[in-house]
Order: sequence, then C-alpha cells, then structure tokens
Amino acid sequence: MAMFRSSYHGAKNPTLTGLDLPFLPFPNLNVQAAVHDAYYQHPAVVKDLARWDAFLLMSSLLPQYEFTGVGKPPLTLEDWKGMRVRALGGIGKAMIKLGAVPTTVTATETYTSLSRGTVDAASFPFTYAHVAYKLTEVGEWYTANLSPGAANCPVVVNIPAWDKLPKQYQDILLEAKKPAYEALINAYEAADAKNLPMMEAQGLKAIVYSAEDLSAFRKVGAKPVWDVWIEEMNEKGLPGKELHELIMSKAKEANS
Repeated sequence: MAMFRSSYHGAKNPTLTGLDLPFLPFPNLNVQAAVHDAYYQHPAVVKDLARWDAFLLMSSLLPQYEFTGVGKPPLTLEDWKGMRVRALGGIGKAMIKLGAVPTTVTATETYTSLSRGTVDAASFPFTYAHVAYKLTEVGEWYTANLSPGAANCPVVVNIPAWDKLPKQYQDILLEAKKPAYEALINAYEAADAKNLPMMEAQGLKAIVYSAEDLSAFRKVGAKPVWDVWIEEMNEKGLPGKELHELIMSKAKEANS
C-alpha cells in the first residue's frame, strides 16, 4: 500500500491528472471525496493504473490550496502578474494564465525561499500545511478563498497483493473508506479552528476575493487549462472529454 501525488509524474498516470486541474467545482471535501471515488472507478483510470499493478483504494483528500506570501498582497487579478509563486501541477498552469511565474520549490525548502524573497508566495493545502511548514511565521498575507485547486494524492494497493486477500478483508478495507474520510475531514476542520485565530493573532492579512473577482480568476485560469488537458488526453487516445465531464457531473450530483 502506498500514497503518491499524481502531478509529480503525470506521464506515468495521465488520466489521474484530471483531478489536479485548477478551479474544479469542489465546494467542500465531501463533494471532493465523492468525485475522486467515482473518478478512480472509471475504466480508463483503472486501466491506466493497472499498468503499474496499482489498485486505487481511496483519496488522501487534501484540502483546497491557498497562498501565503510576502510583499504586496495580490488584491486583484492584475496583481498576480509577475509574481514568483510556488505552484505545482494544475495550479501552476492556472497561475501562468494569471501572469504569475511558477517555480519548483520542494516543500521543505519553501520556508527559506519565502523568508529570503526568492518566491513571493507559496501554495499549500490550507490551513494545516501552511502551519506545518511554518509559512505563517514568515508570511505577511494569505488568500482565504481563492481555492485554485488541490493535489490528487491517491492511496493505492498492489493488485497481486489485493487479489490474494480474502474477500472479507477486501470488504473491511472498502468499508473503512467512509470513516477514514470522516476522520480526515474532522482533522482538517480542527486544524482550521486552531490555525485561523493564530494566523490572525500573528498579524497575517486575509485576502478575501469577491464573487466577481473569483469569476474573473476562473474565466482566465480554469476553462483554458481544462481545454488543453482534454486535448492532450485525446491525443494520447484517452477519453479526456468523458473524464472531465465525469468530474463536473459528479460534483454537481454530490452537491445537490
């Protein structure tokens, strides 16, 4: 059993990168979990991972990313132009569309990069990872509701090992998914309840974008990136349009 981030090696698991796309309509983690589970069961995704003898068990369900930064806060779409940002995968592609300059910085090097000003802002799962990597100790502001996306980090099981398990043990693992998701969500909410007051006490400025601002962000950074991904998947002989439509339809269903 293992966990990995699909955007680190997209060529090895191209179908999975659909869940790394920016600005997907996940208003909460329950919707995100429902979409991930449905997506993992799509035949094209199952076949893609079977090349590596990997059975997709569940999502690690990372929360939406936000940015912590230093210097002039990006209060508008235009303010992001020229900013050096730590943003990987689909979020990085969206930030390019916004005029920012993504840089590749490992998680453990981000604190130093932010404190020295080699990057202006860094994206991490919000809020727990910002505090865990101590970005809040050097940051001056953070985006509170940009929600540019989240990393897809599935939990996988070796297929030969899975097939050797008696059905009763397979069922136990499958039945454990629901309480596991509930535990993850509860842990993230508990972290937010602790971290947000602490960030306010430390003097970090919360940037809250209006509905109009968010619509403008998505117009520039969402659909153009989605369309390119669909085309790239189609060129590989994969059902890009079908997979993206699955994300959108399942998100709508889970949020109804």
